[in-house]
Amino acid sequence: MAGTLVLSQDLCWMPAGWIYDAALEHLAVLLNEQDEKLSELFRNSLMEVNGGFLSLEEAPIADLKLIENALGTMIEMVKTAGPDAMFYPKFFDGYVNHLEELGRLLAQRLKADQV
Repeated sequence: MAGTLVLSQDLCWMPAGWIYDAALEHLAVLLNEQDEKLSELFRNSLMEVNGGFLSLEEAPIADLKLIENALGTMIEMVKTAGPDAMFYPKFFDGYVNHLEELGRLLAQRLKADQV
């Protein structure tokens, strides 16, 4: 089962549920110090909580920038930890690819909002 993160009518991230949950959980931790409400939104959008759906279609640009920065930090942390930090190291490259895909989608959304 896939999780769904909607950024706009045209931009949607739908990775496997475990990738979605791992990403949202990690982002929630990173966002907590900067924006507790946004962090809570991520925690409340996990697979086991609401079936794995998060819409950021109405999110203000400031929130999207916070998420983009947290995601960049997260990707660097994951890469630094490497495959051996994962329960199944063989899934490392795919996991990182999905995180980077989310980063590209966020960048597209931010660029579209600035036009």
